[in-house]
Amino acid sequence: NRTDIPSLIKIDAEGAEIHILRGMPNLLKSDAKIVCELHPDIWEDFGVTFGDLVESITTGGRTMTWLDMRGSVKESIEYGPVLLERR
Repeated sequence: NRTDIPSLIKIDAEGAEIHILRGMPNLLKSDAKIVCELHPDIWEDFGVTFGDLVESITTGGRTMTWLDMRGSVKESIEYGPVLLERR
């Protein structure tokens, strides 16, 4: 039911964000706006990489841009909030 999909999702999970994104493939493919705070300095502790992040969002049909308008996220990843937008 489309009414069960939130219009906005905020993820701030202190490093577990990639695991959360992997667990929400239907929401990634939905029209929900998604803001996610990235914590790459501790991803190793969670057993994930930047490549895992890219795979999750591209599989969900999304792109990733910095929330502060720096542009799209490239391979040089750092801490900060991003917007996961529908392609």
